[in-house]
This record gives sequence, C-alpha cells and structure tokens, in this order.
Amino acid sequence: MPTADPHPGAASRALAAEVNKKVRERGLVVWVDSDQQYTALVDALRAGAFGFSYPVVAYRGSYLELMLALDPHGNGLHPDHVLLHLPGVNKETVKETPVFELYKAGVVFEKSLSTLVREAAVGTATLEQTDAFVRAPALSLDKADRWLEELRAEPKEGITLLLESRGLDDVVLGLVADDPRLRAHLPEHGEQVLAFLEKGLGLGAAWRKYRIGDAKLTATALATLVASWLMAVEFVHDLKEAPVTPELEALTRLGPLVKDCRRLAARFREQHADAYELFANELQEHLQQERTSHHAGALGAIDTFRFEEATMRAAALGALCRGEWDGAEEMAGARTPETCFWVRRSPALQRTWEILRQAASTGRALAATRKGLDRCGSLDEAVERYAEKLAPVDRQHRLFEQRAHALLASDLDDYDALLEVRKAVRRAYRDWADAINRVFFELCVAHGPLPGRSLRQRSVYEDVVHPLVEQGGRVAFLLVDALRFEMAQGLAQELRREKYRASLGARLAELPTETSVGMNALAPVERNGRLRPAMKGGKIDGFVAGEFSVCGPPDRVRAISQRSLAGPGQSAEDIELEELQDLSLTQLKRRLSGTPPLVVVRSRELDTAGEHGLHLGTFDHTLALLKSAISLLSQAGVERFVIASDHGFLLQDATAENIPFGASKRAPERRHALLSEPSGMPDVIEVRLSALEYDVEEDLFLVLRPDTALWQTKDKIAPFVHGGNSLQERVIPVLVLDRQVVRGKTTSRYEVVAHPEPAHLGRQRLRLAVRLQSRENASLGFLAPKSISLALRVPGRPDVLIGLLDAGPPATLSDGRVLVPPNRDEAVVEFELEGQTDEKVRVEVYHPDAVEEVAPKMVEGFFDVARSRHLPKLRAAGGSVPPPGQARPPSAPPPGQARPPSAPPAPAQVRSPSAPPPVQPAPATPAWGELVTDDAYRRVLEIIAERRTINEAELAQVLGSSRRVRAFARHFDDLVRRLPFEVEVLTVNGMKAYARKD
Repeated sequence: MPTADPHPGAASRALAAEVNKKVRERGLVVWVDSDQQYTALVDALRAGAFGFSYPVVAYRGSYLELMLALDPHGNGLHPDHVLLHLPGVNKETVKETPVFELYKAGVVFEKSLSTLVREAAVGTATLEQTDAFVRAPALSLDKADRWLEELRAEPKEGITLLLESRGLDDVVLGLVADDPRLRAHLPEHGEQVLAFLEKGLGLGAAWRKYRIGDAKLTATALATLVASWLMAVEFVHDLKEAPVTPELEALTRLGPLVKDCRRLAARFREQHADAYELFANELQEHLQQERTSHHAGALGAIDTFRFEEATMRAAALGALCRGEWDGAEEMAGARTPETCFWVRRSPALQRTWEILRQAASTGRALAATRKGLDRCGSLDEAVERYAEKLAPVDRQHRLFEQRAHALLASDLDDYDALLEVRKAVRRAYRDWADAINRVFFELCVAHGPLPGRSLRQRSVYEDVVHPLVEQGGRVAFLLVDALRFEMAQGLAQELRREKYRASLGARLAELPTETSVGMNALAPVERNGRLRPAMKGGKIDGFVAGEFSVCGPPDRVRAISQRSLAGPGQSAEDIELEELQDLSLTQLKRRLSGTPPLVVVRSRELDTAGEHGLHLGTFDHTLALLKSAISLLSQAGVERFVIASDHGFLLQDATAENIPFGASKRAPERRHALLSEPSGMPDVIEVRLSALEYDVEEDLFLVLRPDTALWQTKDKIAPFVHGGNSLQERVIPVLVLDRQVVRGKTTSRYEVVAHPEPAHLGRQRLRLAVRLQSRENASLGFLAPKSISLALRVPGRPDVLIGLLDAGPPATLSDGRVLVPPNRDEAVVEFELEGQTDEKVRVEVYHPDAVEEVAPKMVEGFFDVARSRHLPKLRAAGGSVPPPGQARPPSAPPPGQARPPSAPPAPAQVRSPSAPPPVQPAPATPAWGELVTDDAYRRVLEIIAERRTINEAELAQVLGSSRRVRAFARHFDDLVRRLPFEVEVLTVNGMKAYARKD
C-alpha cells in the first residue's frame, strides 16, 4: 500500500510528476544525482509515494546488490519501465562504474536543485525572491518545500484570489484583449495585478519604467506592459546572439519563466491578431538598435516583429540574386501563411514569399542536376535519365515562370528586386539547359540523332495505338500539339489519383521538331521504319502514306481510319479539344453512338498560346481541359486512351542568345536550317535527311544548334520555341491510360455561387463557393467529395484566353482548376482575360470534370478582356472590328451542338502553325438589362448606352425624386459591373453627370 508522501511541498510534487512522466514515456531512466540531494525522495518513490507505480532500483553503497536488483528487469521482449537512481556520480564518473552499459542504454535524467526550485516557484515567488533563496546556504529539497508552502500560505487580498482563480493564461489574454471583467478592477488594483504578473512572467519594475514610466496602471497601460513583455521575451530568446538594448539584455536571465512567456506570446498572436499587430508595431518603434544591429542569420525562426520579416525578406532576395539557393530556401520555407504572422496578415507578402520559395526550390533543383547527363553512353540512356531526373526540373522551372507571371505585379513592395530574382533564376536555367544539351549534342554527333525503333516517334501508332484498337473496346487517340514530357508527367500523376492506370513512356520526336513533321509522324505513315517526306516550299509539310499525303488533320484521320478500322468507308470520330468543352455528357454519348470504336482528339491550344506569348497564363488551363476531356470521354464509354505529342518546346527569355546564321546572317528558322549544301559552320550538327531514314528526292542538310540559343530570323525573339534538337524539344510523351473503375457520382447535387469583385491592377476577380442545392439529396459525410474542381470559360468565345492567377482560402489552384471544398466560405479567385480586342465579356463557372452534379453559374456582370499585343487586331470581313455579342453565322452550329447527321461534314481548315486560332463571333447572350432588376435604374443605363450621357437633372426626371438619385449614386459601383461598357462620373457645367466611356 502506498505510503504517505514524506515531502508534500510543491518542489517534491513537481519533481515526482516529472520523473513519473519520463519513466512512462521512455522506459529505463537513469537518474544521475551527483549532489545526492534526492535520496530521500527516491526512497519514498520506491515505497509508492506520489502514486509512483514503477520499479525503483537505487544504488545504496553496493554495486553487486544493485546489479542483482536489476536482474529481473530487461530480460523480456520489450524493455521494462524502471527508474535507476545513481547518487554521488556524474556523467563522467559513471563511466567507471559497472552500470555504465545500462547508463548508455537508458535515458539519462539529471536536475539540479536550484533549477527545480526556480521552476516550482513560478507563480509563487518573484525572481528576486527565488534568487535570494537559492543563493542562501544549506539549500535542500525539504527546505525548498517548506519555503514554497509558507509563501502560498500568506494571506491574500480579494483581487489576488480572483487572479489566481482565473489563472495566468486567462489574466494575460484578458488584459491584452481588454476584458471588461479585468478592466473593472483597474487602475485601483493595478499594483496587485502587476505583482501577479511578476510572479508568473517575471515582468517587474524595470520593464514598467522602460515602457510606461510613472503612468498609472490603467487597463491600457497594463495591456501595453504585458503585450510588450511577451513579445520582447520571445524576441530575445529566439535571437541567435545577444540583444543590444540594455532593457532587453535583462530578459536573458528569466530561467523557467521563458517557457510560459513564449507560449503566451504565441497564443496572443493566434487569438487576438489585430491587437497583436497594433502592440507589435508600437513596440518595434522603441527597438531601433535591435532593428539595425542584427543580420538575418541571427534573427531566429519566429518573426515576432514586422522588421524581422522585412530583414529576412531582404536577405532572401539578396541570396537568390547571388544564386545562394539553399539559404534562401530555408528562409522562404519558414515564412508561409501557416508559420509567419506577418505573411498571414498580408496577401502581398504571401505572393512575394511564394515567388521566393518557387525561385529557391527551382534554383536548388538546377544546381543539383547540372551534371545529370555526365558519362552518358547512348541516346537511350540520355532519354531515360532525362525522363527520370531532368524533366522534373524543367517542370519546376515552368511552374516558377507561371507563378511569377501570375503573382508578380507592381503593387508588391519588392517588385524591382523580384524582377532581379526572376532574372537570376532564368540565368541559372539557361546555364543548366545549355550544359545538359551540350552533352546530348555530343551524343548525337557520336551516335547520330536517330534512335532505335523503340524510341522513335514514327512507330508510336504501330507499336501502341493500333494494338489497343485491335483488342476491342473504344479507344481515344489524343494528339496534343507541344505537350512537353514534363507536362505529361504531371498529368499522369493527376490521373493516377483519379484511379486511372497510367503508363508513361518517352520517345524522341522526328527532326526538325515542327508540327508539320511530328504531328503527321504520329499517324501510320512509316513504311519498313522509313518515312517519305512531302516537301513544300523547301520544308517538310508532311509524309506520304500510300496513295495520298498526310499533311493535316483530315489526312491524319484518313490514314488512321484506313489502318485500324476494317469496315468500308468507316472513319474515326474527329473532335477538337475545345469542342469537347462545350459538350455535355449526354451530347457526347449521342455523338459517339453508332460510330467506330476509335476517337481522335486534336489539341492546338498549347502550341498556339506559346507562339503568341500567352503560354504562361494558359498552360494550366489547357492541361485542365485535357483532364476534363479524358473524364468526359471515359464516362461516355471510352475505355483506353493514348496521349502523344508532336514535339516539346523551350521557354525563352532575355537570357537566350540570338545568333547570326553564318555568312547569311539569318536562318530560315529559329532553331534549325534546312539547306541544299553544308553550312560549313563550326559547333553545329549537320545531318542529311537520308541519315534520318527519310526517303527524299533531294537529300537536304538539316543544321541544328548544340544549345538553347536561337538563330536570328526576320521574326522577333519568341518566348516559346521549338524546331531544334534540345531534350526539351525532342523528348515527347506517350501516355497510355486505362480506366480501372468508372468513378460514380455521389447523390449530392451542388450549385456554384459566384459574385464579381472589383478588378485590381488589371486582375479580374470574383468570389465563389460550392453549395448543396438541397440537404435532402446530400451524400453521407464520408462519401462527400473533399473538394470540387471548378474552371472558368467564356461560352462561345474560344478566342478569349483565360488564365487563373490565384485563389484565396479555402480554395486552391491545381493544374488550371480551382479546387473548392463544398459548403465552405467563399473564396476570392483572380484571373486574367486576353483576346484580340479590348472588350467586356461574361464568365461562366463550371465543373470541368463532370464527376459530380454541379449546376454551372453565369456570373452576373462583365469582366474586362485585355487585348494581347501578341495577337493581331480582330477585323471583320469589311475591315472593321465586329462588335461584341455579334451573332454566330447561321451556317455554324451553336457551341456544344454537333452538326445534324444528315449534313455532310465540312472540310477541316488547316492553319499554319503560327496562325492564331480562328475567332468565332460570340453567340447571342442575355441582354445586360436582364441583370438590372430595378426598372428605373435599367432605364437610366439604357439612356446612357444610347445617348452616352445623363446629368443629375435628367436623372431626377427619370427616377422621380432626389432620394432615388442619391440611391442610384450609392448603387452605382455595383450597377456598372453588370454593364458591357464603362461609365464614368463627370462634372459638366457645374452639374454631376454619368457618361459612357469607350
């Protein structure tokens, strides 16, 4: 039966509880008691005092007896929980004892009596009282227990009892939050409150004098004192060097009080953010010496004050510009919205630090893989290494460029410095890409640029697509222009999470890496492994397949159909990716019903956007369309998919060299030249077309560069190029997908809630959420989706490009989609619209994957389309720009509707690779007047639209009263968001007027 506790005091109780916890958690605990202060307490623990239930083995003069007592313990499968007490030894002398092996095997526990007293005295004695007691002679555990009991037994006033009953945390947080229950006792009992804080936090007279001088201890003064104290303690003990302010230097000697101060500082920051920011900004004005005396490396991990975050940000910017990626990544990784208060409070800082994190991780990846092709012995090995280790680096660099494009704007405080960071990453990437491609160039010189059959693009159809068609079931062959290998890697990862079996292989594109070569080589055009080019204007326009040439989409479909479809006159279903976006599942099923089991899906979006400099804002959107198309086709009955590309691409920027082409100064193409005789230039690879196993009448020479530089052409330097022999251009994906399980919809039906927000710095903004339409059809919680993917589109306007820039919580961006948790708060989404003319359009929010029942939402109001300088101005047949909303020509079907079966298919139009997509005039949309519910307001806006202006006197006549005129002015900002034109407020002849602005 447990004995009575011989040491009932606070110090003994605290020590017993700590030892009990240590043994429970760690097993064998070796208590090294060099001063022999705790022998009596250990004997009491062995007798069961303080509820201690674990075996205690203590050295009491005989190591033999000690070893015999330990013998029953430690022989089982799992280590026993045992306390071993070794009085009179320390960490050095224990090495000379027989129990040293046990000492090494166990967890060492050691605590000086002075430390124990300081910890136990927190909240009971002041620092001065504790220091005096500890320094007194003949310190013992029993004496400490009696001293603490005497202090606790002292008579207390009513306010002190109230404070102790509430506890330290409640009092501290109540003061900083201006709790009226505490304010009622101030300033009358301010001294007692301060005394309570001194015992619990160490906040004493010196800090009071420093912060408020002789001011009364009002609620405001005490809040200032306790808030500044918590922040200062956290700052000082997070510093990696000594503070320079004398008042802060004293805070380094708080002992065990530091733990509670730092814990309460974190709670203050989390629970009362506005008050924390106010007090922190005020205190940092008194810390001028600290702000200028510490370098970034000394500031620690917690940004207590705003100046710490600013200092770390400046250091990270400098490190990135110098190429010090590791240090920058460490600083940036510690400053996320989850870990840094100041970043969480500022969307601009969130954008800045995200750019810095992306830059640092990209730089690190570049530095780590610069020698990724060293000692590579063949083209096959080079492709394997690129696919495994180097393509992910290309992906990381592309994502950095996309996020920098989305996040970098002039409203950021560090805008100029961030531009320099982007330059540094671009220089590093250029050096990296040139280095690995130089090695690949040398391999091509040594072994020739044409790989074995298993890596050739020309054999993709025979090796992969045709065997799948022969197996039976419906197959979709997706021909995606400019789908780079790393993009397919990301797509495959996404689709595997959606329960598709995905097999991704890498091949080398045919040379030169142009659309007319690679896209047509994906059709069944090879004969005994050889290709017969169809030449046009000195260029390869396609390939000859039997009795016809394959030079465009209709030819490819014809060749594919002849090879894989047995029935006479059967033709594979030919669908453009953009067309799939406008088809519902029902429409798609109807279209595929009764058709041959082979579907060809064509996509030019990546290449077209790249050629016109719109790629960074639209890459993810196109990848989202691909994923949505696969999901829709899968639900419509397609069982297997093959996704292949004609070529990859290189991202170009100001770091790319633009070099004259030999004596002629200009080359026919940016990345290659096709000549009738050798160029004679050094440091190039020149290969005859016949060496590429092309059967040609005139054996031309293909000239290729060894790096990522461009040859000068009459065109401007493009930010997106292909045609050369780099790994980024030549390694193409062949992605085979097999749906494992058709993912069924849940029973829930959702609707999109979306509202327009004012644009900011040219960024269009809207607020959206996903809500259950009715709780009666809701799925069980564990079956409901964690998030629903949403995307934006402008119905009937494929010429308007949408780029998602950012999504606020609780939403996130993922591969061109917005992932929104259902039934959560609304999220702010930022995006940009680019087209061939400045105009205003309406935007629809929809569920692209069609996995759940989600009703789309046409957002009320209009959004600005910015004319892209990369696109030619849109002109109608008569030479004028057609007005927005012009009806679709009657000969064309409306969006999402196929031609009637009785109508013969129109011949496909072949565009040159550099041409922009054909602009289809917008379909008739609901008149903007339907968005204005107030009849009188709508009449006013119609007058402005027709007559272009209306003054207040005329406004009063239409609205009927001055009160309604004032109400119109109050609602003006909301009304103009519903208009396809801008309205400005002017003063004309001393009278307020509203005028249409075009």
